[in-house]
Amino acid sequence: DHPKRAADGGPTTATNAQGLCEACNYTKDTPGWHARAHLDDTGTPTVVTTTPTGHTYTSHPPPPPGAPPPGAPREAPRRPTRLEAYFRDLVLTA
Repeated sequence: DHPKRAADGGPTTATNAQGLCEACNYTKDTPGWHARAHLDDTGTPTVVTTTPTGHTYTSHPPPPPGAPPPGAPREAPRRPTRLEAYFRDLVLTA
């Protein structure tokens, strides 16, 4: 599914992709509905859909599987073991 349809010159790219069900896809293509894809301030693909009544809805893709939830604290990097450090230094100096 593409916010800017391929038939209207829309590219097949991540920034012009939207995973709608078949019914939503057909609805979006009816007169008065408009969808615009762009990258938001964080570089995330975003779609803004405008209804015939002028209401707008912004959607973002879900996080990839296994990703921490938004706002979750990051784990502190662990220190390498002595053996890992030895091999790291061995490889870097070889």
